[in-house]
Amino acid sequence: MEKNTARDLTIIIPLFIILSIASSLLSYMRYITFHSTVFDLGVSSDLIKNALTSPVVFNKLIYFLMYPLYNLFPSQIGLLVFQDVLVSAGVFPVYFIGRRLIKNHNYSLLLSLIWLFYFPLAGVEWFDFHFIALFPTLFLTGYCLILYDKFKSSLVFILLAITTDYLAPVIVVFYLILLAIRHKKVPKYYYTIIITLIAIPFIGVNIIYPSYTFQLLNISAILKNPSIITASLFRKILYFVLDTTPLLFISFFVPEILLILPYAGLVFAHNYFPYYQPIFYQYPALIAPGIFIAAAVFIGKHEKSNFHHITMKKFITVAFAVAIITWLLFTPYGNLVTDNNHDMGVANYLSMGHYDTYPNIHYTAYDRELQSMVNSIPKGSSVAIQNNMPQLAQFYNYTLPVNGYNGTPQYIIADPYSIWFYNLGITSNAVTDTLSLVNHKLNSGDYGILMEESGMVLLENNYKGNITNFVPYKTTAFNNAYINFLAPGEYMVNINNNITISSEQKTFTVNSDNGIVSFTLNEYLTGVKVATESTGTFTITQI
Repeated sequence: MEKNTARDLTIIIPLFIILSIASSLLSYMRYITFHSTVFDLGVSSDLIKNALTSPVVFNKLIYFLMYPLYNLFPSQIGLLVFQDVLVSAGVFPVYFIGRRLIKNHNYSLLLSLIWLFYFPLAGVEWFDFHFIALFPTLFLTGYCLILYDKFKSSLVFILLAITTDYLAPVIVVFYLILLAIRHKKVPKYYYTIIITLIAIPFIGVNIIYPSYTFQLLNISAILKNPSIITASLFRKILYFVLDTTPLLFISFFVPEILLILPYAGLVFAHNYFPYYQPIFYQYPALIAPGIFIAAAVFIGKHEKSNFHHITMKKFITVAFAVAIITWLLFTPYGNLVTDNNHDMGVANYLSMGHYDTYPNIHYTAYDRELQSMVNSIPKGSSVAIQNNMPQLAQFYNYTLPVNGYNGTPQYIIADPYSIWFYNLGITSNAVTDTLSLVNHKLNSGDYGILMEESGMVLLENNYKGNITNFVPYKTTAFNNAYINFLAPGEYMVNINNNITISSEQKTFTVNSDNGIVSFTLNEYLTGVKVATESTGTFTITQI
């Protein structure tokens, strides 16, 4: 190993370890505080666990390769850590791509460090586990190996990359085109095997599902409404501008930028905002490799050039500084470092949101109580869950209640502290409905409350016994105060005046009797407003 390479790795490896631990810890805390989601952590873990018995999902065939090891160690936390470490591990192929294409090893070092602080990848890690997240490091490794004429090894990684997402083979086709453009001497079997293994599943999928590709391209919708292509045009363009900002846009000036063209086509063919939101989601994983490969090619071609008296050394140093700044502005880690979890003005406008990191990783008594409910459900049981409960998406016969679901699972678990308790879109055609389901089942008398802790409930079908675990729900109110919810149960308020409670479900008035107001709820009330003539605050307590 060259002396410079060894020195560079003494910088890269510790940073890689630190940032991998940081991202893994963040994922772990989101998981145990019930801020991870069924879509996609729960769905993906269930898919891997049942790979041999579930219908084949052709657009992410890598799950078959993950099946043997995952069945030995079926841990959702393990999946999260594996993903976060693998994303960060992209720093190594980026560095060695740079060493091959760039003569100055310092530039290769800075380019690889930008990968570690590249803010769009924080969104890839934040979106729980997704197979797309495996694409960057696998593809970059395949590209790196071919630069060193390691054709067979490169072939293995490129084929693995193909299996991570339906769009991945299209990106690989553009990669093959670039090899031809660059007149890279590659054995014929390299092209033959890749093209064959892309063509066979592609043809098979479209025979089994004739409309699959047309749906991906959104052709029917575009023919009916061509304005889809130009819808949110500014945001779509801004997405690619922001994703290339940490490298000061140099990726646009070499042919390798063609590697992002397949994803750009997907973005403009749809008006689906996660495709063009630069934070929160997994999709930057499909363009990050192309952006960094193009940047390495550009730096290698121009490392001795001056741009209006600006040397490449100054240029890439500024790029690294911009990467750090955008990392502080647009990542959950940066939010914690700067103690900024709120609206950030221009930065918030550019990224269309902010992470609110601390509330997503802060472990509370509610999390402990909800976990106790999860632990009380026997494995193999049928259970209706919320999107923030991937813990129940594995080893259970789970259902997400959407679009008016009215089945009869053995258990129903409700967490009103989560946004997923209320009506909220999970996908473009699926809206959660836990609140309506729970209230309907409670009022029908078919379900009883097995556990109730701090307003969260576990219902069991045909259960007629007493509540086995009870932690009273308490909330403080005042005249005309709004409360997110009141849980089912008996309540007492020490107050000398009558109380009128208005909610989305019903409105009623309760009279004070010797300074005490008592009432019973058979269902959840949401959007609650409390009106009374009393001044000051008072506590509404379950008994």
